[in-house]
Amino acid sequence: MTQPPPLDLGSGKGNRTAAGRRPGRSRRYRENFGLLAAAVVVFAVIAGTVLGIQASLSDQDQQDQNGRTDMAMSNVGRSGPGGRAGMPSCTALAPDRWLQAIRAGVVQVNPSLNQVVSVNGDTGDYLALQGNEPTGQTSAIYSDLEVALFRGSRGVPIYTPEGSDIPHADPTGAITADWVTFAVARPQNLDYSYKVLLYDRGADVIRTLAELPQQHNAQGKSVLGAPVIAAGKVYWLATVPTEPETTTLESWDLARNSASASVHAAGATGLVSYGIGVALIHHRELDAALIHGAGAPLSSLPTISSMLVGNNFGFDGRGKLSYVREESGRTIFYTLSVDSGSLELTGYPAKGPFAEAAISPLLATEVNTQYSLLDLRSGARIRLPEDVRLQAVVGNEVIFGTGSTKSGAAGLSRVTLSDLPPVDC
Repeated sequence: MTQPPPLDLGSGKGNRTAAGRRPGRSRRYRENFGLLAAAVVVFAVIAGTVLGIQASLSDQDQQDQNGRTDMAMSNVGRSGPGGRAGMPSCTALAPDRWLQAIRAGVVQVNPSLNQVVSVNGDTGDYLALQGNEPTGQTSAIYSDLEVALFRGSRGVPIYTPEGSDIPHADPTGAITADWVTFAVARPQNLDYSYKVLLYDRGADVIRTLAELPQQHNAQGKSVLGAPVIAAGKVYWLATVPTEPETTTLESWDLARNSASASVHAAGATGLVSYGIGVALIHHRELDAALIHGAGAPLSSLPTISSMLVGNNFGFDGRGKLSYVREESGRTIFYTLSVDSGSLELTGYPAKGPFAEAAISPLLATEVNTQYSLLDLRSGARIRLPEDVRLQAVVGNEVIFGTGSTKSGAAGLSRVTLSDLPPVDC
């Protein structure tokens, strides 16, 4: 990996530029899915072949239908319409009602490639990267890449990258009612970003909170991952590449309109916003530990300690912090109520790995190279047509990618959860 130049973290007021559409240029897209786990989201490529709607169940699926080993879940409650922990799950084809709702919910989009990269279930907004097909079959260059902010079926471009830059947005911590934040990276250095941006929704302008200078700064730091908004501030990690002990938590106070002091965050690899605070992700060999970073600490919640262990951390914008965790060879989905501190099992155990931040009640997964959805309300794994993929859950709505190929989704479909009843099989 080429080491990027350092980031100047001394900027006090940020630079302001007009937002919206600018003349399109060729944009470089790199096929790299899930960098830095939940901390970094790029214009994702869906790779590999999936079974179509008429595909038969595999031998493994038949074994799943015949039952699974129960798991003891001591000191864990359950909520919602989902069943008991350890009940057998199954695999089913998407019912006709689901397919009809997806066809009826088509969102009009002009670009030929679309990918939802961040959501806020409280505001109902979602952020998408959009672009057009490459100029040649072997080309990795996508044209007219831009960031669009959606509410419902209406999307508005808010940022057009320069040159080959690629925007990175946190899956669940990038959007509030007044602000949107994301980072920008160069395609050869996707682990590290060189700029942190803040979009003022009321004024329709983009502000640069931190930007890479032409010459090396004293710290030699770069932005690590994507920024998040929590507790009235924008937060991001800065580090000297290859020196994790130098990592610090940087922030911008939205009320004061100024930078705040750095906080030592050695070894942190990503951030998770849970509304009233921000947590630091520390990746380990197979999972990650989530510890307090700033704002209201997780350790103040009565039912948990100062650390959570799991993967795919996500926040629904409504006070629910969710994650998945491996226990005795099975993957369990948890939600943590930030308000009450209660920890609950909200779905059946199911196999992973999972592709995005965990937001109930639908979660995309891949079992035996076969793409499917886990319906946490019933425990069923659901097979969709091969060109339909789950993109996001936004409050009471679900966004699907339609016309999906290995290059991305040609269209989007917006469906209410009430039109996707739980599947029992």
